[in-house]
Amino acid sequence: MYMKKIISVILSTVLTVGMLVPQMSASAASSYNYAEALQKSFFFYEAQQAGPLPEWNRVEWRGDSTMNDAVLGGWYDAGDHVKFNLPMSYSAAMIGWSLYEYPEGYEKTGQMEIAKNNLKFVLDYLVACDKGDSVVYQIGDGGADHVWWGPVEVIEKEMKRPAYTCNASCVTGEMAAALAIGSIVLNNDTYLKHAKSLFNLADSVRSDSSYTKANGY
Repeated sequence: MYMKKIISVILSTVLTVGMLVPQMSASAASSYNYAEALQKSFFFYEAQQAGPLPEWNRVEWRGDSTMNDAVLGGWYDAGDHVKFNLPMSYSAAMIGWSLYEYPEGYEKTGQMEIAKNNLKFVLDYLVACDKGDSVVYQIGDGGADHVWWGPVEVIEKEMKRPAYTCNASCVTGEMAAALAIGSIVLNNDTYLKHAKSLFNLADSVRSDSSYTKANGY
């Protein structure tokens, strides 16, 4: 039961960054290897890692990429190479909540360290995006990126990667949520500090009018 709940959370998160998961009947569900599905879900996130790859990254065909971004790290979105902080922080928040609610499932499948590594990787990026009275909420231009197909390791030879800032409540609030749950499951006071700061920013602005570059996505 723990594993089914964890997988439902993680797979719903993966859907936000572009993967489609086949539906299954209730009668056939018991024959699936949920531990393997959990492992492969995190392998997907490691394939999306931007910047200098950590030593624990298991995707052999990936290399360091977008090393000149205004903020290094984070996840690319779906099949493209833009870093959108809104879906990124939502994904991180859901991973954090699954670790908080169902730690037994992670321990039993040997995925606890992998999950925490992946969560820390993206939360460190969100911390670096916090500029006090604004955040870097997107890196890369969606229009240019979506018409070019190629490996991200060479994308900087093809186009510029602008960084965009805002103080919109949607993205600052979601970043705060991800960092708040991360501060609990990773016992990290830095994440808590930034979660409080970003929440206060979102609460004071209460508007998404400055969240513009991701319109249409």
